[in-house]
Amino acid sequence: MDKAIVTTDLKSNQVAMVVPTRYRKLVFILAILLIAGVILSVYRGIRLKVLESEIRTTIAQIKDAYGIDIHYRYDAKSFFPQEYLYLPVSAQGSQVSLKHVKSILPIIETFLSKYPREVIWKNLSDIYLLGKLEFYGRSYGGTYINSAIYIQSQGTNDSLVGIMHAEFSSILFHNYEFPKEKWEAANESGWKYTGTGFEILGRKDSYDLSEELFSKGFLVKYSQSSLENDFNMFVQWAFLEPPILQNLASKYERINKKYQLMIQFYKSIDPRINIPSM
Repeated sequence: MDKAIVTTDLKSNQVAMVVPTRYRKLVFILAILLIAGVILSVYRGIRLKVLESEIRTTIAQIKDAYGIDIHYRYDAKSFFPQEYLYLPVSAQGSQVSLKHVKSILPIIETFLSKYPREVIWKNLSDIYLLGKLEFYGRSYGGTYINSAIYIQSQGTNDSLVGIMHAEFSSILFHNYEFPKEKWEAANESGWKYTGTGFEILGRKDSYDLSEELFSKGFLVKYSQSSLENDFNMFVQWAFLEPPILQNLASKYERINKKYQLMIQFYKSIDPRINIPSM
């Protein structure tokens, strides 16, 4: 077993400690690890600064093109209206990673490219990106407030762009004259929507499909919650899965009626909106 050896310098009458070789090696390794840690920390700091610079450049370009402010530095007081911060709404969010922000920005650009710039300028002012998004104690993939949409960053590219189209469709639903009576007439006589959608949030069967639903004019179970959510689902499918929606419209009369009403509504806002139609 190595032991430290104490020696005495007879001339200076000082005691010196001789460190065994194995301990000198250990000290050397620890020093190397410490230096490597410092270098890695500095590198990460530089990389984050470069990443944020790239993000800000892209956000500025989107702002110039569409007049939209994209927010990614989470702060509850600036993200949500004040009344949303308290019970019963209790809005909550979290910081989204810069890596996610960078990956979402091209998705936002894909979403925006489907609309004439004038439509975006007039109806959409802000996009908020969050790591998590909760209202009333439940998780939301996305929502809208006034002229802003909120996006939880988790999910595939398709699911994220689908949420953007769906939430923006709600803004358009309220900003323009939507044919509610004609839409409701496409449902079975006496049909009543079940609520607002909140009542089935988180249920595993919310997005189940079935022949029975299709024959009644609904794409998924969630569509039955409200007219607005029903419309949202048609918009999401129209942009993401046009062949599937068109195929269903060719087979089911009620789906076809809603599909045509959706297209007519979008074209009445601006004929240049790039929504696939039959």
